[in-house]
Amino acid sequence: MSTTAMKPQKIETQKEAISKTRLDKAKLLLSKLFTDQQMGQLKQVSNAFNKLTNKQKQFISAADQIETTQRQVWVKGIFDYLNEHHFCEKTSGLFLSEEILEYVKDSVRQHRFIAGGCGGHRFNTAIIGPPKSGKSTLLELYAQEIVADMANCGDWKNSFVIAFDFRELAPKVSDIKEFYITMVRMVCDTIIKEKPVLTKFIPDIRRYLENLVTDPSPLVLAKSHIENVPLKKMQQNIINIGEDILSTWRNPIAFEGWITTIFELPVIIPNALGFTKTIFIIDNFDFCDIKLEPMAPFTNSHRMAFVSEHVKYALSKSDYIFACHNMQKMYEALVSIDQEGVDLFAFTDFLPTNGISPDIVENDLPLVVSLSTQDLPFVMKGSDCDGVPNYIMLWKDLNQSIEEMEVFSEGSDEFDDARYYAIAHAQAIMNLMFFSEEADYTDEEEASWPHVLSIRRASENENVQYRQEEAVNQQFIQNEIDAIPIDNAPQNLAEEEANGDKVN
Repeated sequence: MSTTAMKPQKIETQKEAISKTRLDKAKLLLSKLFTDQQMGQLKQVSNAFNKLTNKQKQFISAADQIETTQRQVWVKGIFDYLNEHHFCEKTSGLFLSEEILEYVKDSVRQHRFIAGGCGGHRFNTAIIGPPKSGKSTLLELYAQEIVADMANCGDWKNSFVIAFDFRELAPKVSDIKEFYITMVRMVCDTIIKEKPVLTKFIPDIRRYLENLVTDPSPLVLAKSHIENVPLKKMQQNIINIGEDILSTWRNPIAFEGWITTIFELPVIIPNALGFTKTIFIIDNFDFCDIKLEPMAPFTNSHRMAFVSEHVKYALSKSDYIFACHNMQKMYEALVSIDQEGVDLFAFTDFLPTNGISPDIVENDLPLVVSLSTQDLPFVMKGSDCDGVPNYIMLWKDLNQSIEEMEVFSEGSDEFDDARYYAIAHAQAIMNLMFFSEEADYTDEEEASWPHVLSIRRASENENVQYRQEEAVNQQFIQNEIDAIPIDNAPQNLAEEEANGDKVN
């Protein structure tokens, strides 16, 4: 027999061997993942699959690719939405961008969990920090990162993301009718971005919800889908919501209930349409600290509404990430005003803008500043930046301006120009990092404002002296803290031993 005649048979034998090897590997893998009983159930699934029509088999075979396409559409829709609401405009070309991104990613990872074989997230984060430290920028990066992370987990399919700036929303709150309509439109427009398959139904839903406070009318979705069971369920869910809204609107004593309803719209409307979780992304959260007196049509209501309490109630039922402008106001808004209120402070993780890059300027020589309001010099150190990227950038710019000043001869025009620029830069940093953000330091008539008169770099000897003084001060402060008595705590070893004997 010729050699050529044996080749096809040899190839077929090799194919059978390869197939058998792959089959054995698959069986081995499955045996590690499933019990014998579960393997039997898999065979039943296989038999059921074989009974499907070719069209059904093709759909199931392409399901993974279809889901990938849907995920890509979801990600694009979310990013377009964030960009439209200005949640992407501050995040390109950032100073220390790698450190900031890693800081954000680490926080997102800490809020990720695995359950039921799928990844998920639970966000309850507040971004805090000193004035002009990049809180809004960090929030924007956080919003973008959670979208990317959710796309790699299973919760992108059922999560509704809504983002807004409360500074822009606050002026609309006082007109409770128009504010309701604004919130309905905002939610409905966002749903179209995040679940385009609902686009054909959203106009009818939006019109139905808006008309509840003007001229109520029935909700009838596209008639050609009237026998579609999921659609009928969705329609009934919206009708149920509408009935509750209308009942609250017509109740003259339900003023506080109406405010609660408005802020629950981003939760209850998406839930009626198949979403199971809402994620709030809010900038300038502290602007929700608003008091509203009862107004028409709630003529019999007598209690004022604290808007922050109603916002917190909606957030407590959802996931949230927010940033603030004024930390003090934010802290005051987070705690409950009374026993009936919502204490969101206890359930919130705080992500500071401090400490993102703590070591980058620690070894820089201090800067000695002369101020108009004090005789002793003011010493600025790299550690004063406290790891805040924006402050570090300003610090480096100030050091560069001083280096440029040192290049020129004292008394020359170039030296004077560089000196005035360095003083102006130092004044801006002092105003930002050390003085009140509410004060107007440009008021020339106010002599008490601390004006920068001169600035120079400290010498090595001065640096050693400053470090020694700082170490002494830190030790003194620590001693003062240690000396503070703690309620019911033993004040010395003898008292501690005596208490121990009493217990025994």
